[in-house]
Amino acid sequence: MKKKILLIGLIYFGLVSFRPTQINLTTQIYREMVFSAVDNMEFKFKDIVKAQAILESGHFNSDVFRQNNNVFGIRLPKKRKTTAIGSNLRHAVYSDICSSIEDRLIYEQRYLINLTRQQYFAYLDRVYAKNKTYSKKLKLIIQKNL
Repeated sequence: MKKKILLIGLIYFGLVSFRPTQINLTTQIYREMVFSAVDNMEFKFKDIVKAQAILESGHFNSDVFRQNNNVFGIRLPKKRKTTAIGSNLRHAVYSDICSSIEDRLIYEQRYLINLTRQQYFAYLDRVYAKNKTYSKKLKLIIQKNL
């Protein structure tokens, strides 16, 4: 158990300077690193955020994830505080994966903080993805992968 906690801590703190384009790691390692960072941040519904990470990053294989360090497929914000440093492939670019996850937390704290779980899913369908089946996909990912 102590080894696992140590490994998770090393992975989390290693995210600060980690860039997927630097080394070709397996999707399982990316998954563990992203999930560890989500677990160590103050997200309201961590399972939903993890499901979004899987869906939006194409299971940690998409070009937006690999080239932009963008876990959630976020476009460059124009009106809110962001940790993004630019734009590429019509999506925000982050200096590292942790910055992308921090940006998703900033988004949550701005728009989602007072919502119930049901309202959170409804918001994601209506505003975040503008797709009425988005939450169904997330729920399926949660059921099968988390």
